[in-house]
Amino acid sequence: MVHAIQLGSIVRRMAAAVARRVAACAADDRGAIAVVVGVLMVVLVGMAGVGIDLARTRSYAEAAQASADSAALAGAQDLLAFPGWPRVVSDVETFVQANLPSAALSWSGCTDAAALPYQPDAAHGNGCISADSSTSPTRLRVRLPAMAVPTSFGRVLGVVSVPVAAAATARVITSPDCGLCVLSSTANPAFRANGTALVQVTGAALLDNSTAADAASVIGYSSVVADEIGGPSAPDGFRTTGNGRYTPQPVQAPPVGDPLASLLQCPQAGAAVCPAVVDPDVNLTGSTSASITPGIYQNISVQGQASLTMAPGTYIITHSMSFSGGGALTGNGVTLYFACSAYPAPCTAGQSGATFSITGNGATGITPPASGPFQGLAIFADRNNATSSSLNGNGGTLLTGTVYTKGEALALTGNGAETSTLNSMVIANTVTTSGNGNLAIAFSAAQNASLGTVALQG
Repeated sequence: MVHAIQLGSIVRRMAAAVARRVAACAADDRGAIAVVVGVLMVVLVGMAGVGIDLARTRSYAEAAQASADSAALAGAQDLLAFPGWPRVVSDVETFVQANLPSAALSWSGCTDAAALPYQPDAAHGNGCISADSSTSPTRLRVRLPAMAVPTSFGRVLGVVSVPVAAAATARVITSPDCGLCVLSSTANPAFRANGTALVQVTGAALLDNSTAADAASVIGYSSVVADEIGGPSAPDGFRTTGNGRYTPQPVQAPPVGDPLASLLQCPQAGAAVCPAVVDPDVNLTGSTSASITPGIYQNISVQGQASLTMAPGTYIITHSMSFSGGGALTGNGVTLYFACSAYPAPCTAGQSGATFSITGNGATGITPPASGPFQGLAIFADRNNATSSSLNGNGGTLLTGTVYTKGEALALTGNGAETSTLNSMVIANTVTTSGNGNLAIAFSAAQNASLGTVALQG
């Protein structure tokens, strides 16, 4: 917020100065022409000077607002890791000073009539940095200390400075909009539930971005349960056939954005997480077992009673990965990255890249990294990878960690008497569920990719 420049006050002072000049000269009729000329010169020069002063003040005000916006965002970014209030306050003040070249600002005694409830530096006389909570903050407000922009021409009229102030509030976004995020805006339907399975999303919503007439379809005896179900085509575009049902009833909701849109892909994410070594294919059958390390693989296949152990890190697959049979697939701290054949070049728009098929016949024990850029991310497909992949369970935990397949058609299947569970947030272009068992998508922030981001509050 920038205080309005007092243009009316300046003009009034100019008018008063002109009136005094006219009064002083009016007694001398012989100077009438000179009076008129002098008055016009005062007006013209004064207006030109005021225009110059106003332009400079406006420029300074815009810079002040940009500095307040940036400082609020920087402070809110600190809140994601929350290093403590002294660090937050120091970072905000340092950021303001670095982005607003001027004499040192005095934060001491700064007050803000619109301050949020908690002022972390109030003991030092700074009430211009505030938050909505001392322990679990989600909003941070920054008001710059009072500033005065000196005038040049305005001084002639007694206006030596113009006050400028700026403030901004940033909010921390840490909760996902959805636990099952179906991003296609055109597919008809984008989400489909077949068979007799119960599909349950816990801890978050099921949101479907499709604006098609049949945005979502539940067929047969399938049931879909979530904390919330919705999308831009709800409720009419969320269809049921036979005994299919939604619980609760779908409600209209705006399209959900890509929750991980800012996450860097490989190789841009850096050498620390994106391997550069090309390894030979892995093809395990029978009752064999093997251990592998992070690298670039064209194919990884585990069948029969074979078992594969994956060391922590990122595995880049350029063609396919499949796990089936009664063996074991184990990997703690692992991200499976599905690229295209020209990797490290990214997939082109609509290109079919590497695919995966992971079934629950055997024991799957994939968990994501606990730190780093891919923290909480179990599956990451290139955003342009438009292939089809599947996760199929016969009970037990299929996977832990976020499944991020923005461009893919993802099939999820639950079979058998036991519930097949994904401790995940699932993000895909389209989603189809089927089977005769129960499929649970159980979202927990601690087990998934960090969704923390900050934004200015309008």
